[in-house]
Formats: sequence, C-alpha cells, structure tokens
Amino acid sequence: MSCRYDFLEKRLRLLEDWFADKQGAVIAFSGGIDSTLVAAIAAKALGSGAVAITIKTEFVGEEDLEMARRSAWEAGIRHEILELGLPEEILRNPRDRCYLCKSAIMKELKGAAERLRVGLVLDGTNADDIRSNRPGIRALREAGIRSPLAEVGVSKREAVEISVMIGLNTEKGSNACLATRFPFGHRFTKEEGRMVEFGERFLRDKGFKTVRVRVTDLSAKIEVAPEEIIKALDPGHRREIVEEFKRIRFRSVSLDLEGYRSGSMDYHEHAAFETERPVHR
Repeated sequence: MSCRYDFLEKRLRLLEDWFADKQGAVIAFSGGIDSTLVAAIAAKALGSGAVAITIKTEFVGEEDLEMARRSAWEAGIRHEILELGLPEEILRNPRDRCYLCKSAIMKELKGAAERLRVGLVLDGTNADDIRSNRPGIRALREAGIRSPLAEVGVSKREAVEISVMIGLNTEKGSNACLATRFPFGHRFTKEEGRMVEFGERFLRDKGFKTVRVRVTDLSAKIEVAPEEIIKALDPGHRREIVEEFKRIRFRSVSLDLEGYRSGSMDYHEHAAFETERPVHR
C-alpha cells in the first residue's frame, strides 16, 4: 500500500470523524467535486439527516442543475432544488456581486435548514479556497456556514483523489456562475445567459473540454484550454463556431489566444479600473 494512499485514508477518516457528533446537515450543493464529496460523506454518516440543496438563481445554467441532480444521486443523498429570484442590486453585476449573491443564497439555505429542523449548514469550500482571494468566503463566515474540507485541511487535489478512492466521478466541468461571463456593471438578463449556455454547450459538443464564452456588448470572446487553441483555429471548426455563434445572435466572435483563465473577466475589469485612476506623483 502506497504512502499516498495511507495519507488519503487518514484524510478520509478525519472527514468521517468530523461528522461523528453531528445529528443532521444541509449541504450547499453545486454538484461539483468538492460539494459532492462532502455530501457523500455526510450521507454515509447521517443517513436521512443529510440533505443536499441546490439553489437555482438566474446565474445558474440548466446543465449545472442537471449535473447537480446526477451528482446527488451518485452521492446517495436526498436532494432538493430551490428557486431564488435575485434582487436587482445583484443582477446589475456590481463588483461585490459574489459576496452579495453568496449572502442571499446562504440566507435561503439557512431558511431551508430551519424548515427541515437541521441546525447545521455546510459547503464544499476546501483548504485551497480559504487561501485564495474569494469574496464569497466572507459571506459564508458571516452566515456561520461550516466547511468540513477546509476545517480538516483537505486541498483541491486531495478532494479529487479522495473522491476517486471512494468511487465518485471526478470528470466534471467547472460550474462558475453565468454572471462571470459579463463585465462588472453589465445588467444580467436571462436571455443573454441562455446565449452563453448555448454557445458553451456547442463548443463542448465539438469536443472542447474547458470553455468560457465571455461577453461584452453581445460580442463573444471564446476561451478554451491553451492546448485546444490550435483545434479552435482549424478552418473547419472556426467556420462552424462563427456560424453557430451568429445563429445564437452574438454580433461578433473572437478567440482569446491566452486561453482559459479563471476569473479573466474580473481581471480585465480590474486592470481597466486601475488604468483609469489618477496617478499621484
């Protein structure tokens, strides 16, 4: 037995022990690798006392909801999808959108926990997330949400490895909210969100594994994994992509030659903001 396997076994035992004195829990459930791992361990430890809840907002795509349904079945946990209409303040996509949105979602989850008479609300935040600059983390802490993976020190890589070890599917796309495809200050609409969904689904159907369609004034900028850029530039693929995106009603289509970067829309907005600030000499 390898040292790595022994290490992961100990991590798994720590996670299972974390639930030992718990009576029940609601899990904020996206269906991604981290929340599915938490849900699977909670279901094993708490049985019917564990409930995974996915909050459906304007920023959540239909494919993400389907992934959540499949992942909940795989984790063997009871699953509910609750719909939450976001206030105009958040739909305007302000710079603190993530904090405001996460706060609204956690409030809804805590209400669901009260309805279910469960005092504990959990999420899939891992130890790497805690060390990164994520504004949603503050909302979690303010709401009193617990994060078992982070609390026992499980990293993103370890979460994947433990998931494989216990037989969970780790071949899942990232499900960042649709609002991240648009610049700060751009008022989000369901119609534009659906356009992004259709565009990204088309690219995945063409075999691209990691895709983002970033939108400014209905001009689509496609990000794919750096190793797939050559594939996107193939004349046949390029023609099909342009034709399909025009059919979806994007005004123009471009390919980002840097490739996919998480939060790239936020980065460019921040950079533009910095260049506009007065320089004090």
